Amino acid sequence: MYAMRLGPFAPQPGVSPTPTAQASPSPTLEPTPSPTLQITPSPTPEVTPTPTPEVTPTPEVTPTPEVTPTPTGDADYGFLLGWITQPVRPACEPFILSDPLEGAAAGAWCEPVGGLPRGYALFDDQDDLDEAYEAVLGDMEGGDGTCPDDLPAEQSWYYLDTPEVMRGSLLCYEDDAGQPWLVLTADHALVLSWITRPEDGVETMADVYAAFQEDVGILQPGEWTP
Repeated sequence: MYAMRLGPFAPQPGVSPTPTAQASPSPTLEPTPSPTLQITPSPTPEVTPTPTPEVTPTPEVTPTPEVTPTPTGDADYGFLLGWITQPVRPACEPFILSDPLEGAAAGAWCEPVGGLPRGYALFDDQDDLDEAYEAVLGDMEGGDGTCPDDLPAEQSWYYLDTPEVMRGSLLCYEDDAGQPWLVLTADHALVLSWITRPEDGVETMADVYAAFQEDVGILQPGEWTP
């Protein structure tokens, strides 16, 4: 609190008047003291503290997990189609798989207009899918480069909008007849897929890989549609 400085309002002492003439003795005038000006300090207004609003914490939101349909022992061709992208899907038909994919629950062969042929195999679980891929890989050893430059080449693959998540394995190779093959696994769909060229085609491994880059052929997690 600041001290109040009275300044010109300080109390005045009694004043004796100065005589202006000598005369017969006159009664002594009793000076009337000037009243002291009393200043009553204004009371400091009481400040009512502003209540701090109560902040309700924002509830933690648990992200909705990706739900992927799980095939059972009854998984069939229709279920497999639900994972295949457009415009590949309309060009597909049931396909009986042989070794090393005979353990698949369903198979499809697709020849989309303007695109390269694709095959699909659906498996009941991850172990069956991995076993089929290892059978395709056989004794091949991946090159030091990446597909399609160094054959055979083995690497992981991902969707471009989620590059931090590896979706499965990818293998590029040419068979003894020079036919290019790109084989991939999609772990979230339990699907093994392959892309090649028509029997009378002239496409190279680079063309096959470009077809994969343009359309993986398998929908992303959560996009399965019947």
